[in-house]
Amino acid sequence: MKAKGHWTWWNQYGSVSLAQCVTRARELNQGVIVKANYLTAFNTFKNAGVPVAVERYTYPSQPDLEAQYLAEGINRGAQFAVVNAEIEWEQAGSSGGTAMTRLLDELERRVPGVEIYASVDTRGNRMSMPYQQVMKNRCAGWMPMIYPKAFFFPPFQPTVHVPAAFVNSLDGKDFGRLPVLPSIQTYDNIGTQAVNLELAEIVRRNLEGCQAYTVCHATNSEWRTFVNGIPDTVSVPPQPIDPLEEQMRAIETRTNISGQFLQLAGYGFSGQEAPEELLRTCHYILHLVEED
Repeated sequence: MKAKGHWTWWNQYGSVSLAQCVTRARELNQGVIVKANYLTAFNTFKNAGVPVAVERYTYPSQPDLEAQYLAEGINRGAQFAVVNAEIEWEQAGSSGGTAMTRLLDELERRVPGVEIYASVDTRGNRMSMPYQQVMKNRCAGWMPMIYPKAFFFPPFQPTVHVPAAFVNSLDGKDFGRLPVLPSIQTYDNIGTQAVNLELAEIVRRNLEGCQAYTVCHATNSEWRTFVNGIPDTVSVPPQPIDPLEEQMRAIETRTNISGQFLQLAGYGFSGQEAPEELLRTCHYILHLVEED
């Protein structure tokens, strides 16, 4: 199982520089899951000796294209592929199962023997939906999204909400005997206490690994907490954190988010069609703040 151990994710939305992300990734006992089609980041991690995997936020309307993007990552040296399937698949109903079957068929046709992992929200009845039923029978493992600060209404209480998030996402679920390797939250300034509690749940449940979501969103202190919580790695003393630096990082993130939605509003007012990348970015942000 190639995804075993402690990995992290990289995407284009974080405020940590790519160079700093490479430095961070070298501290892991595994590597980085990189968003498909971002070749500069992919090659930067790979050329630095960091193991890489490829991930794609997929759409049921274009399964062949999604398979092509993931296959290209495998052919460039990714160790495994992660199919990220979210709200669009939930809304697709039975056609989502057909589209997922087609996506996986095409991916396996292009790169026979590829290991595929399911990055999905497993809360509620989502695992009974057609697309997840297909993934259950075809994937090498699950990467359930466990984002405690995003799953509950504020104020966030780590000691209450972290274990509750694991319960909601993992307990009573039929994973079909596949390994479960959760994606845990290291974004939105979740804090070191929450990261410690997330790692403690991984150990308590005897899971074979997890991933920090993401390397480019975690604060310095959150990243140190994640790395120091990995078994069989050298513990690195926490570096002094300048509270002002952390505060400025948070302000910068909020400003960037506001700017994205102002751009989107500008296109709407002018009657012009917004670029696909801007739409994807705003959709992603809305997903992060969505609460059950």
